[in-house]
Amino acid sequence: MSVDTLKDAASVLQEADVSAIVTSLALGIAEAQEQLDNNSIKQTLALADPNNGVGGKSLLELGFTPAFYHFQYADISASISLKMKLKTELELDVSISAYYTSQGGYSKEKLDYLKETEDASYRKEFRSSREFVTSANSAESYKVDNATVTINQEQGAKTKISKFQDQLHALTNVDRARYEMRNENSLTTTTENNAFLQYVDGYLVVALPYRIADDWAILQINNYTSTAVEVATGTGFNIDVNYDTTYTAADAANGGTVIGFSKAGFKLGTGTTVSLNVYFGFDKDQVDYAYSQGGVSNTDPNLKKAMRVLVEILKKDPSAQLNVIGHTDGSGPDPYNDDLSLRRANAVRKELLEYDKSIGARITPIGKGEDDAPDENPNENYRKVEIKLTTDNDYLYFEGGNLVFDQTSPTAGTATDNGFIEAQDGKTPGSTIPTVGLEFNFGAAVISETGMTTRNAVKTALEALDKFSFEERHDKFYLLHDETEVKWSVMSKTSQELSIERASESSSSGLDSENTVLVDQNQNSLTKILKDAEKIENPSTFAVGGSVDFRMARQFEMSVEGSSSVSARLVSLPAPPEFLDEIKSFLSN
Repeated sequence: MSVDTLKDAASVLQEADVSAIVTSLALGIAEAQEQLDNNSIKQTLALADPNNGVGGKSLLELGFTPAFYHFQYADISASISLKMKLKTELELDVSISAYYTSQGGYSKEKLDYLKETEDASYRKEFRSSREFVTSANSAESYKVDNATVTINQEQGAKTKISKFQDQLHALTNVDRARYEMRNENSLTTTTENNAFLQYVDGYLVVALPYRIADDWAILQINNYTSTAVEVATGTGFNIDVNYDTTYTAADAANGGTVIGFSKAGFKLGTGTTVSLNVYFGFDKDQVDYAYSQGGVSNTDPNLKKAMRVLVEILKKDPSAQLNVIGHTDGSGPDPYNDDLSLRRANAVRKELLEYDKSIGARITPIGKGEDDAPDENPNENYRKVEIKLTTDNDYLYFEGGNLVFDQTSPTAGTATDNGFIEAQDGKTPGSTIPTVGLEFNFGAAVISETGMTTRNAVKTALEALDKFSFEERHDKFYLLHDETEVKWSVMSKTSQELSIERASESSSSGLDSENTVLVDQNQNSLTKILKDAEKIENPSTFAVGGSVDFRMARQFEMSVEGSSSVSARLVSLPAPPEFLDEIKSFLSN
C-alpha cells in the first residue's frame, strides 16, 4: 500500500477492526457453553434409562446425580501489533534520462551524478535534504523555501562558490549546505616549466616556485649531539640538548624569523610550542587564510608561511610525513560531522599538494568528526584541522635577519646527520622568477605560454583564457571552467519538504512559479519527474536532474502481528432440583 502523507497512514490503522476480533472470541465462549449444556442433558437422559441401570432401576433412581458444567469466570484477551515501515525509492531510470535529453540536453550522466550520493550517510538524520546541479557560469537565481539566492559571476572562481554557500547557510530552514564539482573535460598535453599545474576538485590550479623577499633556509636536525651551525659568517649556534634549547639559540643567533617544526609541536616565531591548526567557518571545508571568528584565526602570517615551508620540507626530505586530522564541533549529526571532518582534512592536504603533487603519498588525512567536541553546541574552536609531523626529524626555518650567503648556502658543522636541506636567495614575489612555461589543453581551451619571467606575466596569461573564471588566492591561481557542474546538497532538521525553484529574471516578482527545477514534492513517480521536466524553459543552460532525497519517496509497508488467549474457570453444579423432579415424574408414569 503506497501512501503520501501521515494522514493516509492513519487510515491504514483504522482498517484493522479490533472490535471484530474481540467479538469473535466472545462468541466462541458462548458456543462452548451451549455445547456443555447439551452434553449435560444427554448425560441426564442416559442416567434415567433403566437399560443402563441395575435390577430394572435407572442409575438416576439409584441415586446418581448428573452434573452441569458452567463457565463461572472467563478472561478474554487480544494483543495486536501493527508495524509500519517507511521505505524510499528513486525512480530515475534510462527512460527518464532519454526524456530529459529530448528536453534540451539532459544526459543520463547528469542524472547519475545526482544519484551518486542519494544514499550518502551524511544526509541521514536530517528531516529532509535536496540536491541540485548548476553550471559554474550560471547567472540564474534560485528560490529555496521562498528565499532567493544567486551566484554572483562578478566574484572570483573560488569566492563565488563560497559566497553562494554562505547564502544557503543563511536561510532559515537550511542547516547544512555542501557542494562538489566536476567537469567532463580532462587536462591533457600538459607541459610545465618551473610551475605546478593540477586539476583539483573542479579547479585548474597553477602554483609558482616559493619566492619571498628575504633569504631563507631550512635546517634538518636528526639528533641533538653537539653540532655547530653557522647562519652567517662568524655567527652561529649549537644544536644541543633538545628541541626547545636549540630553537632558542638559533632564534638569538639569526635575529630574523625562525619557525620550528617537530612532532612535539611547532614554534611559530616564538619560543612557545603550539599545535599547527587551520580553522574553518561554519560548515566550511575550504582553506581560507583570511578566516577569523571569535577566539580563533588563520590570519597569523606565520601559519601560511609554515604551510608553505612544510611543502619544501616534504620535497627535500623523503622521510618526512604528515598527518592532517579534521575536527568539527558537536552541532551536527554524527554521520554528517564524520564526513565534514574528513573533507576538511582533505582540504588541507590538497592545499599542500597544490604546490607540489609529488608529496601526496606522505600526507595522511584523518577525520575525527565531533569526537573531541565537549557538547552539541556550535563552537568555532573545534572547527579545525591539526597538522602533525610524524617523522623523528626536527626542522628549523630561517628567514632574513643575519642570514647571509657565502657561496651557495649557509653551512652546517661537520656532523653528517644535521645540516641545511634548502637555502634560497631572496626575491620579491612579483619580481623576476625562473622562466615559466605552461602548455595544456582542457576541453576546447588551450594555453601555450613560454618565457614568462614575472608572476604578473603568468597572471595575465591565465586571466585571458576564454570560458574560465579566474582568481588569485593563497599565492596560487585558480581557474574554473564555465561548463563545470556544481552539485549542491542542502539539508534541514526542521523542514519536512525543502522546495527549490529556479527564479526567472524576466518575472517582475523575480520568480516564475511554473519554473520548478527539482522533483522536490512528496512524490517520486515517473509522472512527477516528467511533469517538472516540461516546466523547464531552457534546460540546455541549466544542468538539473531530479531530487534524490532519500526521504522523498514514501512507501509504507504494514505487517500485523497478534496473539489472543482465552482462560475460563469451569465448575460442576448439581442438576437443578426442578429438572430432577420433572425427570422422576416422567419415569414414574
